[in-house]
Amino acid sequence: MGKNISKAASIAIIIIIYLAALFIGYIAYRLTQRSGMLISFFWADVAATIFVWLAGVLFRNSSVYDPYWSVAPPILLAGWLIIRGGEISFVDGALICAVLFWSIRLTYNWAVNWQGMHHEDWRYSNLREDSGKMWQIVNLFGINLMPTVLVFFGMAAAYSIVFNQSYAGILFYIGLAIALASPAMQMAADTQMKRHRAAGGGRCINTGLWKYSRHPNYLGEICFWWGLFIMYAGSADGSYIVAAGPILITLLFVFISVPMMEKHIVSKCEDYAQYQSQVSALIPWFKKGS
Repeated sequence: MGKNISKAASIAIIIIIYLAALFIGYIAYRLTQRSGMLISFFWADVAATIFVWLAGVLFRNSSVYDPYWSVAPPILLAGWLIIRGGEISFVDGALICAVLFWSIRLTYNWAVNWQGMHHEDWRYSNLREDSGKMWQIVNLFGINLMPTVLVFFGMAAAYSIVFNQSYAGILFYIGLAIALASPAMQMAADTQMKRHRAAGGGRCINTGLWKYSRHPNYLGEICFWWGLFIMYAGSADGSYIVAAGPILITLLFVFISVPMMEKHIVSKCEDYAQYQSQVSALIPWFKKGS
């Protein structure tokens, strides 16, 4: 299903699916309100994710879930601010700007690169082949629910800022700078990659940010979540268990996303093995000698 659907129609379908998921999430929130604010929002997030998963099953395309990673956080943040009420403080405004900048950039990048309902991320196709009869379990828990849970943990810092903010210390401004610089770095990396490919450079790139890090876009994603946590540490009272969010997201990229991408690129690019031996995987560093 989806082979004959244009990209414009595909985007419209995604919007309808996500609006319906938002409604499902709201119903789940109302049904679980007595569990407490954070718990009820968690179940709302899970319910919306399951609906998106079902839509992906219907269209036989797990990439229906792809924009959820970047769309859910601003909705969670808006919900928390609305329920809290009161005036929007400077800290609130800074948090909104950081989350929206990150969300808009990532969602826009998905919209530009996704070709439509016939286009599924190669990682999902590989997982479908490898998992066999267990595919839908892998699809639900590995592709859909796991990222939802990790992002929700990452947004726990934003939740704590909204409800527990009491000051704006130096750490808050450091975290804000990191949270704003991270999507900017991702934009720069994406632009450099597009120029490289437009010039006929193929998959392997070793210029710009990519000269110092093999995955500057992944690094930017990791840094964004740490930026939110540092903003929390510099503006709110609470438990440092909130650090679980960025820690888990970092582990996701270091042990799953980066290795999977590297294995894929090695199979497509003859020069990548040499590039691996010379350039740092994530943390920018000077290129090693040939």
